[in-house]
Amino acid sequence: MLSDTFVPRRRSAIAARLAVVMLPMRKRGSPVLLHGTMCKVSCFVSAVFLMASICEAALTGRIAFGDASNAHIYVMGAAGGPALQLPVPPMGYVQAPTWSSDGQWITFGGGPVNNGGINVIRADGSDYRAVTGGIGPFSGMPTFFPDGQRIAFEPGKIINTDGTDLVSLGTYMVHLRVSPDGTRIAYTNWGQTYDSDIFIYDLSSGISTQVTHHEPGEAFNGVAWSPDSSKLAVNRLERNTGNWDVWTMNTDGSNALNLTADLVSSSESWPWWSLDGQDIVYISNVSGSNDIWAMHADGSQRMNLTNTPDIEEVFPAIGVPEPATLSLLALGGLAVMRRKR
Repeated sequence: MLSDTFVPRRRSAIAARLAVVMLPMRKRGSPVLLHGTMCKVSCFVSAVFLMASICEAALTGRIAFGDASNAHIYVMGAAGGPALQLPVPPMGYVQAPTWSSDGQWITFGGGPVNNGGINVIRADGSDYRAVTGGIGPFSGMPTFFPDGQRIAFEPGKIINTDGTDLVSLGTYMVHLRVSPDGTRIAYTNWGQTYDSDIFIYDLSSGISTQVTHHEPGEAFNGVAWSPDSSKLAVNRLERNTGNWDVWTMNTDGSNALNLTADLVSSSESWPWWSLDGQDIVYISNVSGSNDIWAMHADGSQRMNLTNTPDIEEVFPAIGVPEPATLSLLALGGLAVMRRKR
């Protein structure tokens, strides 16, 4: 039974480094919750800035995600820690949350099974509203435009966030994602065929270009843009094994790289780029159940961010962090550093 808040377990190299740095200062400090790790942080100004530089090495932002029951949406810090279950009204399913560019809103597909719609909710769980009513079986994977005023969604439509000006693009699109520069939509033809590929639709010309060309027995879907709109991360299915891998490539399909080729007995899928483009979060069942993992964009330094055997996480998406605060409070020559992610 899920509660409104659960705490993913995460072993953090950053936390270990913090413990070493702060050990001599422990007796002078007071507890500060930093990325879900209780640190004793009280030091002179020079040590404060050393702490800040160490903390910046962690994955930043917030992750919205669902679970395999398609009944809940959660938000947690990208470096791990407590996850808040958003108060979404009961409905047949909810899935695939994604962020507005300012980090204030989350959009997701949800509603009666086979007749869902597009929904939005603030990242703090307030101001839920349905953007559309039931619009058929393909109504998941909504994605904001950078201006936050429009949403693109399956199977190839655009609507204002207030529910007005519904436009059909005339092209079948699922797993669609608007590019961060707002000029293109990446998508797949999964569903029309299950030997699917990735395509990019140019919003100015209305022309689609095929990016991947699957070999027999494989399929590509689940696309995500890098922050500078120059690269894609995608799912690739190997039908002989039934396993998925995470690939990256240029937007023309060149320089394709399998980041998880060494994981031959598990599935890695649904990638999402970090805010700085240096890392990728994704879903893996290598631990025995679906968890949210992170790795560098070259596939190295993998880390399990959730490690929750009782919860099967799906569809992770990174959004900007909450407004950060860095305050130095002079108290008898001491300073206390707090940073809210």
